[in-house]
Amino acid sequence: ILSAGAIATPQLLMLSSIGPRDQLEEHGIPVVSDLPGVGSNLQDHPVSGLIVSAPPEAVEKLSARLDSSGLNGVAFTKSRKDKERDDRAGVDSGPDLELVFLSRLDPLGNPVKAFVHDFQGKFPQLHTNPWLQPVRDLLHKTGQFLVTSVVEGKAKGAIGVVCEFNHPGEKSRGSVRLRSGNVRDHPLIDDALLRDEEDVDCMLEAIKLIRQILLSPSMRKWVGTVEINGLANSVEELAAASDEALRAYILRASGTTWHYSCTARMGDPADPDVVCDPHLRVKGVQGLRVADASVMPFVVSGNTNAASMMIGDKCAELVLRDHGLEDAGARKSCGGGGCKKCVKEAPEAPEAPEAPE
Repeated sequence: ILSAGAIATPQLLMLSSIGPRDQLEEHGIPVVSDLPGVGSNLQDHPVSGLIVSAPPEAVEKLSARLDSSGLNGVAFTKSRKDKERDDRAGVDSGPDLELVFLSRLDPLGNPVKAFVHDFQGKFPQLHTNPWLQPVRDLLHKTGQFLVTSVVEGKAKGAIGVVCEFNHPGEKSRGSVRLRSGNVRDHPLIDDALLRDEEDVDCMLEAIKLIRQILLSPSMRKWVGTVEINGLANSVEELAAASDEALRAYILRASGTTWHYSCTARMGDPADPDVVCDPHLRVKGVQGLRVADASVMPFVVSGNTNAASMMIGDKCAELVLRDHGLEDAGARKSCGGGGCKKCVKEAPEAPEAPEAPE
């Protein structure tokens, strides 16, 4: 069972002779199962926002009213552009914009950098495990749009709102490719964030909404100075910023939320771009499943943690079913004891496809 995440899972599959024939042959890797979908269809949730300085007493009051985690409040809304996309497709995909309110204090003069540093501090393995170097790189890169939003050394407190865009378009789909046939070489990642012009339109609506919130009468009293690098050096400049200037800011000041997914997607085995069948089994081989965010056909409209946990839970259930264990598919209200009252008979799983010799 491969659960290495949407970056390392396709890399390990390709290094193990499962993936696009052209890539494998380019790096001298023999082909066991030619699956062009391995490493393609990479999806993520881009994030951007506006951060302004605030007096320390304002930050303290706001944090006391909400909480002290730094992620003080969350709201979901639907952009007009995403509603138009839904109408064209005849679906209702729910809200595409997730707004998160931030507040932070830092006596050294960069509250946003302190926030990023605190996040890193919660996961010490990021600094000690050499295999997590790509994650460290991504965290550093993504933190830059937050860090540079407040001019260094000018503000001891900050408030702001960032937006996660949850419905990336078809053109905003990247890839994970092999750099070499060596497992120690990091893969080549093209995240394709905001490559779809309509995604930028949706984010533009989000940034304008964030600006409206920060400059509203009820919030304006909390705002100190506005020094957003490359966009505005005063409240008046922020209020007057054109759509063109805001779009340029979005493309410059956006990053990943580490919601990478969809690089070994499941679906109809007859689809040449599908990697896993609905039972999470990798096509063309036996005894191998993928159980992580890689198997999502489309990135979920929110954080991927809970969805990934459920994929793992479902994988465990499928394995139990395939091996005919008595508690397969059970829903145990007894707390996991597996009593006869709680155990349900599970349906048989379809046979796995023939494996190559």
